[in-house]
Amino acid sequence: MRGLIGRHVRDALIAACRALMPDVEVSDGYSLLNDDRDTLYVGVADPWSKGPARASSSDLEWATASRPGGRNQDGTITLLAMAIRGDSDIKAARDRAYEIVETVDELARQGWGRRPDDGGLVVILPTAMVPGGEVPAVDAKVDGLLSLAITHEDLDELQPETGVEVGVTFILSYRARI
Repeated sequence: MRGLIGRHVRDALIAACRALMPDVEVSDGYSLLNDDRDTLYVGVADPWSKGPARASSSDLEWATASRPGGRNQDGTITLLAMAIRGDSDIKAARDRAYEIVETVDELARQGWGRRPDDGGLVVILPTAMVPGGEVPAVDAKVDGLLSLAITHEDLDELQPETGVEVGVTFILSYRARI
């Protein structure tokens, strides 16, 4: 894989999150499903928007003074962890939304490893992170990925008559050498 890697980071993230959180709908963009599970939207900050979503962005610069040194790509992916409850227990909804965020954070910190043969980062799901302890195969590799971390989060809470809704919008930042 050569060139810009943002889409590959996103694809790997979605595959890993689906394996780690089978009880969460991991939505690649806007969801077209009427799913009653808690949801992780990848590439969406506002699931009720009628307009396009700024799913990700990146900046590029030459890595060295000489062009053969490659380029650095610094990018971000927007995510939203959403927990909706039919009752008034906002703390339970908030805790659940942050549980989803913390799973992504743990994946960013511990779920990637280097392959000694090619220098790219691959998804390696630690056994402790996987429900039931069985590590599913995740075919996700991102050549040139150097780092991945949550760098920002916003909490939104709503308490309409039908129950509570909690959303944590967060930014996953990455750096790559391409």
